[in-house]
Amino acid sequence: MNGSPLDLAVVHEDDHILVLDKPAGLATMGVAEDQPSLLTQTQVYLSSRNGDREAFVAIISRLDFPVSGIVIVAKDPVSANHLHSQFSERRTRKIYHALVSADISPAAAELTNWIVKSKRHRKVHVVDEASAEVQSQQAQEARLRYKTLAQFSSHTLLEVELLTGRKHQIRAQLAAHGFPVLGDYKYKSPEQFPTGIALLSKRLELTHPASDEAVDWEVGYPDYWPDRE
Repeated sequence: MNGSPLDLAVVHEDDHILVLDKPAGLATMGVAEDQPSLLTQTQVYLSSRNGDREAFVAIISRLDFPVSGIVIVAKDPVSANHLHSQFSERRTRKIYHALVSADISPAAAELTNWIVKSKRHRKVHVVDEASAEVQSQQAQEARLRYKTLAQFSSHTLLEVELLTGRKHQIRAQLAAHGFPVLGDYKYKSPEQFPTGIALLSKRLELTHPASDEAVDWEVGYPDYWPDRE
């Protein structure tokens, strides 16, 4: 198992959940066992305190390889089921921050698009609502809401709230509307970025699986982000 407890940035931990700050350039899960991932690092972290017995680990919220920020992990099956239900029923609130090209217009909007997965290119494509993919139900509706937080000389900082949870949704939708995330070559960004892409899972709000209380967590910007607060 490829992972080290020292690699984890723990935002919050209790008996039921673990909230982590994933760095860009680390897979959440789904890679070969000899490759590092947040899943294997979390298994090492929890098992090392459990007499080296294999700990229960359920990654609830995944992030793409080049994206950084909040990921929540369940430490027992009951908590996992509770959290999965919240996400599938859209009873959570997920806020991202993204750096994109300058001069965004309008400064705030709700975007609705239809997206289709391309296994061959390992990405998604935005298609027209009248397309064959939509008519054949191969496409999924993707909705998000964004607003401008700050305007700089060469880029704009956006706050993005997911209203649906589709693969690569933010990356594909922003690119389709003319402002791809900085550094996201897969979605035709012409800009470079120091590490990964300029997309951060900034804040997560949900109901705690054990206490049923409303809880939230927020992380700061990576130190390589420009103009960070």
